[in-house]
Amino acid sequence: IRSKVRNYLRDLLYVSLAAQVATCLIIGYYFHSFPVYGLLVNLIVVPLATLILPLSLLFFILPFAAPVLSPALQFLVGMLTETLGFFSHLPQAVLKWEPSVLTVVSGSIALFIVAYRLHSNRSAPHLIAVGATALIIAIVSTWL
Repeated sequence: IRSKVRNYLRDLLYVSLAAQVATCLIIGYYFHSFPVYGLLVNLIVVPLATLILPLSLLFFILPFAAPVLSPALQFLVGMLTETLGFFSHLPQAVLKWEPSVLTVVSGSIALFIVAYRLHSNRSAPHLIAVGATALIIAIVSTWL
């Protein structure tokens, strides 16, 4: 049972990290911010959302079960709201960050190449070179 819990937490961490990395450039570009506690918040929010979504679906499909499902949904959504409210009021919860178009494009290319390389069994040294170059451009263009 320990290994199942450990595997669940590891997978949850991986999913949260992947979501944070995959969306940070776009969030920075459009919202001019970076959520500092995003990874930690996701570790709490993702399991809550995993419970809320199917219960919500059941709530609408089985209206006669509403008296049972409604309090459970109200409790879970309340926990979700309280969690998000708590983290949003912590100091430096959101950092101001305005990446340029060059940063977003080159960073996205680098992320795509890293993701491709992680899921591909083939060796691709030219892709690694392109990815490293794109990553360097993304980092340097952040300070330009």
